[in-house]
Amino acid sequence: MRKNGYSCPWIVMLPVLFLSGPAHASSPEEATLSAFKEDCRRLGETFSNGDLSRAWIQSTSCLFLWSHYADFLDLTDHIVSLYRYLTPEDVNAELDTWSKGLGGARNGLDLLATGLMAKAIGRHDDAVRFLRLSLGDPAYEENPFVHGLLGGELLEQGSLNEATPEYEQAIALASKGKDPALRFRLHQLYASDLFRRHYLDEAADVVISHCLLSDYPLEKGWALSQNALYHLS
Repeated sequence: MRKNGYSCPWIVMLPVLFLSGPAHASSPEEATLSAFKEDCRRLGETFSNGDLSRAWIQSTSCLFLWSHYADFLDLTDHIVSLYRYLTPEDVNAELDTWSKGLGGARNGLDLLATGLMAKAIGRHDDAVRFLRLSLGDPAYEENPFVHGLLGGELLEQGSLNEATPEYEQAIALASKGKDPALRFRLHQLYASDLFRRHYLDEAADVVISHCLLSDYPLEKGWALSQNALYHLS
């Protein structure tokens, strides 16, 4: 929470697209991004038709396909926002149906998709339960995105002490890979979630302790700009 009586106007700039950089991406990168956007567009069309069962199935397909893509969190945000355009009563009923159907299932993909549905309609206890269960699947137990999403839902419950290890695990897992943009994305998620829940000092600490020390030029440059804006404010 706010401890020192200051606000952090610089942190509002958190939703910076970490993929911004070279003006001309390589053809494989462009093709991948184009395919990702097309899948998101088709997903939107499916939701707009109002068939929740089909929307859930297509959501799981996209989550599976892009589970290791650096923009995966943009996909989960997209799915959550699409559910919020639908009638809450219908989504609640669909969630109840899937909750009963899953029972003791340990299919991480289905559990992740159901957790996102719960997140969309503010059933944070259910979201935490399903996201935790999804981490019991070996295919997802080391997925940094799922740990980060769980951290966010724990914050929604006001459980900073429980959320912190999940974010730290997400960052540690992301740091194992060769893509510094992935690690940067998890740092941004952590800081923005803290800011949104008014843990302003903690959000500042993430930027200073993680991003300023990064060897990834884009992340370090972003952190320096945020730090400068903070001191000038």
